[in-house]
Amino acid sequence: RARDLLENEAAGADPAALARARFLLGLTLSVGYWQASAGHAEAYGVSERLGVRSTAAGLLALARATLPQDTPAYATACVRHGLLLHDRFEGDDAEDDGEGEGEGPHAVGGADARDDDLDEAVLAFDEGVPLLDEAPHPGLLVAYGCALADRYDRDRAPDDLGGAAALLGAVLDELRPPGWEPAEAGAGSWVDAADQLEIEARVRLVTLLQASDDPADAEQAERQLELLAATVPDGHPTRIFVCGHLVDVYREREGGVRPEERPAYLARLRELYRLLDAGSSHLPRVA
Repeated sequence: RARDLLENEAAGADPAALARARFLLGLTLSVGYWQASAGHAEAYGVSERLGVRSTAAGLLALARATLPQDTPAYATACVRHGLLLHDRFEGDDAEDDGEGEGEGPHAVGGADARDDDLDEAVLAFDEGVPLLDEAPHPGLLVAYGCALADRYDRDRAPDDLGGAAALLGAVLDELRPPGWEPAEAGAGSWVDAADQLEIEARVRLVTLLQASDDPADAEQAERQLELLAATVPDGHPTRIFVCGHLVDVYREREGGVRPEERPAYLARLRELYRLLDAGSSHLPRVA
């Protein structure tokens, strides 16, 4: 209401008040969008989820252009805008029944997506994250890292690879300090189980490192896969990804599977048979 009143009186409106109203409305709508995406659309009165996202993104873009850049509101507007733009780039839009989605990993995502969503999302994160007056939420850093990783997939710029790996690695190190081993918490216990944020961050880091030509990155990717194997709960769909990649890692070593790794190789292969169709011609025979 405040924004509508100010827009109606735009000619004589106080610019600072108008910028603040746009920011608050954009922030409120972004919360509604994320809650609706989590299945709470009715509780938040959201009937057109993607329309809410589009409106929120537009208002936050205006807020970024008009708010003083030395204020907490500006930093918040930047990161919230970046989250919406990256989400739109990813194109996980159940409501549009696939309409508007292009072909290939870098095609425009949702029906309201723009070609520059990814670059603008990274720019928004670049501007906003350093200005936050408190430690960023791990989920924000994961989104930032994934946006850089997506741009690396597209452009193959080394700086994006390094930046994405650093962000995702820092989040994961906070969740499990370097050197952490499953045995320390009791393998198989609930203490070991990774939550969805950790799983998504670690999987994205694996795919990022596997795209690199650096042997050190390949070793780090293998380490991340082993951590996933130790922490992803049984029955989680990511276990297929983890077991399949680890089986490939073991088999593709020079000279084949190493004797000391054969028990782990067979364990992952048997799990693949359990998770997938055991009669598939794509699965090697368990010996």
